[in-house]
Amino acid sequence: MTTTVETSRGVIRVSSLTKTYPGPARGLKVLDNVSVFSEQGSYIALRGVSGSGKSTLLNILGGIEVFDSGTVEVSGANLGTLLRRQRTAFRARTIGFIFQFFNLLPTLTALENVSAALEPLGKAITERREQSMAMLDAVGISHLANNFPAQMSGGEQQRVSIARAMVKRPPVILADEPTGALDHKNATQILDCLARLQQQIGTTIVVATHDPIVIGYATETWEMRDGAIEVSHS
Repeated sequence: MTTTVETSRGVIRVSSLTKTYPGPARGLKVLDNVSVFSEQGSYIALRGVSGSGKSTLLNILGGIEVFDSGTVEVSGANLGTLLRRQRTAFRARTIGFIFQFFNLLPTLTALENVSAALEPLGKAITERREQSMAMLDAVGISHLANNFPAQMSGGEQQRVSIARAMVKRPPVILADEPTGALDHKNATQILDCLARLQQQIGTTIVVATHDPIVIGYATETWEMRDGAIEVSHS
């Protein structure tokens, strides 16, 4: 089942999206004529078995992967029309990424990791530092600003990852299994933190997950199955 909603206010608008990876015969079609929509400020849980296309869809929404056919619009940008360098600029200003294993640069402090997200936007060093410290404070770890990733717990590193994703106040956050490497207590704390910031900033969040805890935070669920998406609202 594929759900389509037509409206001009959507931050994410996907229409007739198809994506196939090379392989035997006709290849592997992971996304088959998918159409979905989401308004600004939604919290979306993206579910499906391993190999169902969750990461592929996130990569397409983030301008990392190209697709075969259809239309993908994110925050007003038509991704199918962008050149590689334009997609890079799109990601820098529009998308915040949160990963399962944090993807922090080990040679940079927490403050430097967060500040790095602002460099492509051309902000002055002082401004980057002030905004990064404020976001570290918002996720509750400003006291660890000068610590390196190896000096922090998994939960603390994920808070840095959230701060890095949120510091530029992006219209869209894409999170791939953000609680997968955390225990239940830390996962809940991370999701509480993410939901609080999402409400404050108004960011749309799409979380690819197998974690049932995430569903309780979501305003809608996108269930991926056999190349299609079924949408349900909380």
